[in-house]
Parts: sequence; C-alpha cells; structure tokens
Amino acid sequence: RRVLFRSLAHAIQYNKRDLADISPVDILKKELNPAGLPDFETIASRSVGTMETLRSMAKQILLKLAP
Repeated sequence: RRVLFRSLAHAIQYNKRDLADISPVDILKKELNPAGLPDFETIASRSVGTMETLRSMAKQILLKLAP
C-alpha cells in the first residue's frame, strides 16, 4: 500500500541546541522549513522540546482521523 508523504503528520526538530557553534534557528527555519511546518528546538538528550513535538504530531494525526 502506498502512502503519500503529504498525508503524514509532519514536524521539524532543530536538535542539539545545547551545542556550541550551531546555526541560528532563524537561518535553519528559512533554509529547512520554507513551508512553515510545525517546528521545535530540542535537546533530545535532556528531553527538552521532545514532548512538544510529540503533541504536535499527535494533534495532526487526531485531526486527520476526526470525522
């Protein structure tokens, strides 16, 4: 069964935000998220921002399942 990418829930995580010498989020958003998808800054090793991403994905899925 084929699944279209656009039919799936989407979110972008800008991870490892605790590291030194990383690209600013505004540049990442401009380059990686021109469509304006839900996006989140995360530090996954500390669970910072990960629940927000999960909530966003779950909300998108529930909205697709709603009649």
